Amino acid sequence: YTPPPGPGYDIERARKLLAEAGYPDGKGFPRVKLLYNKEGINEPVAIEIQEMWRKKLGIDVELEKQEFKVYLGTLSSLDYNIAR
Repeated sequence: YTPPPGPGYDIERARKLLAEAGYPDGKGFPRVKLLYNKEGINEPVAIEIQEMWRKKLGIDVELEKQEFKVYLGTLSSLDYNIAR
């Protein structure tokens, strides 16, 4: 199995799209919550995403860590902004 390529990493395009959407430099962008479960390396990855989006895009990301069973329930109910 060879997975399809992802969207890649293009900060300039992300900044351009944010500006086109009315959020230049992330100004006025609503705070988003990144949901993750506490297993494995999820927490360090979530922290890195939070830092990267803040520094590179000006977007404020709140982290929400949950036990795995609770996390699955939250995913099922679609009660999240972004999930890892």
